[in-house]
Amino acid sequence: MGLFSFLFKNKTNIFYLSGTHFVNIFVAIITLPILLHLLPIEEYGKWQFMLALQTCVLTTSAQQITIGAKRGIALNKDGTFLYALLQRGKILLITASFFLIGMCYFALTDRFTLSLLSGLSALYVFTNILFQTSISEYFIAKKEFSKSALWGILSSPVARIGSTIVAILTQSIVFFVLFQVAFALLISVIACFHLFLKKRLWLEYRLGNYDRSCVKYGLKSLPADLLGAISNRMVEIVIGVFFGFTPLTYFSVARDLRNQIGSVIKIISPLLFADFVKQPLSSLTVRIRKLLPKMIFLSSFLGASGVGIGILYILAFLPETFRASINILIIISLAFPLGIPTLLFGTILQAHLRYKALALATIVPNFLEIFFILVLGWIWGITGMAFAIAIFGFLSFLSHYLVTVKREAVINLFEKSGILKKIMQIY
Repeated sequence: MGLFSFLFKNKTNIFYLSGTHFVNIFVAIITLPILLHLLPIEEYGKWQFMLALQTCVLTTSAQQITIGAKRGIALNKDGTFLYALLQRGKILLITASFFLIGMCYFALTDRFTLSLLSGLSALYVFTNILFQTSISEYFIAKKEFSKSALWGILSSPVARIGSTIVAILTQSIVFFVLFQVAFALLISVIACFHLFLKKRLWLEYRLGNYDRSCVKYGLKSLPADLLGAISNRMVEIVIGVFFGFTPLTYFSVARDLRNQIGSVIKIISPLLFADFVKQPLSSLTVRIRKLLPKMIFLSSFLGASGVGIGILYILAFLPETFRASINILIIISLAFPLGIPTLLFGTILQAHLRYKALALATIVPNFLEIFFILVLGWIWGITGMAFAIAIFGFLSFLSHYLVTVKREAVINLFEKSGILKKIMQIY
C-alpha cells in the first residue's frame, strides 16, 4: 500500500481535518502581527510565561485520562466520555488551586498583571483545557471529523479573532485572555448540552457503559507526562525568570510558528487513531516500518517548506525586533524530518494503551532534554536551549522507534537488566 493511500485513504476526513488546521494557521498568522503591534511585548511575554506554567501544572491532573478515554469511546462505550470528564475534573480542582495561590502571591508582590493572569488560568484549565479537549477527543474517537472540524474552528480561530478584537479595543493582555475564557465556557456548555441530549451520554454513564481503564492509563502516565511537560516548557520558564519577558516573547514567536508548521503533520494522528485501535499492534508496526523512508521524505519537505514560509512571514509582517526569532525557528525545527514517524509510533502506542512503552519512549529523551537545556543554556544561553529542543526531536524518534519496531529486543534488554526491570515494574 502506498504512503498517500495509507495516510489519506478518506479524502473527506482529511479535508475536514486539514481544513481546520489551515484555518487555524491562517487566523494565527493574521492576528499575531496585530497583537504584537498593539500589546506591550513584555505583557505578551507574561502570558506566554503563564502558559508554560499551565503546561507543567496540568500534568499533575492526569491529562492522559482524556486521551485514554478515546479508546473506550471508539469501542462504543460512550459513557467513557462523562466518566473521564468527571474523574479528571476532580483532579483539576486541586490543579486550579495552584493558580489561585499564585494569584494571591503576585498580588502581594505588586505584580498585578501576573496576578490577574494567574487567576484567569484557574478558570482556563477547565474551560480551555478540560472541556475543549474532551469534546474534541470524543469527535475524533467517533470519526465524526466534520463535527471535529466545526468544533476546532469555534474553539480556536473564532476565539482568536474575538480576543484579537478585544485586544484592539482595550490593548490589554488581561481582557485578551478574559475573552478566551468566557467564550470557551459558552461554547463548551452548548456542546456538552448537545452531546448529552443527542448521544445520551448521561444515560450511557448511568448504565455503566464506560471503560474504567482510561483512569489507570492516565495515572500510570503521570511520571512521563510530568517529565515531558517540564522538559517541553522548561525553556520558557527559564527564559522568563533569568532573561526577562521580552526575550521570552521572541522565543515564543519562533516556537509558535514551529508549532503551526507541526500542526500540519499532526492531522495524521486523529485521522488514524480509531482505525489503529481495531488493528493488531504487530501488523501496524510492520506497515509503518515499510513506509518509514517515504514518511521521512514527506516530513522533511513539509518542515523545510514551513520554515521557509515562517522566515518570510517574520520578515514581512512582524516588527523588525522579531528578526531575533528567525535563528531560533531554524534551530528548533532541525528535527522536523522525523516528525511524522515519531507521531505515528506514538499514536500506535496510545491506541493500544501501552503506557509502559510510552513511558519508556518519553522518559529517557525528556531527561536528556532537561540535561541539554541546562548545559547548553549555561554555555550559549537561549541559542543553546534551542539546540537542546532540536536534539530532543532526534532522541524522541529513536526511543519511539525502539519501543515499537524493536520492542522484542527492548523487552529482552529489560529482562536481563534487573535495575531496568524494577524501574518499569512501577508501571
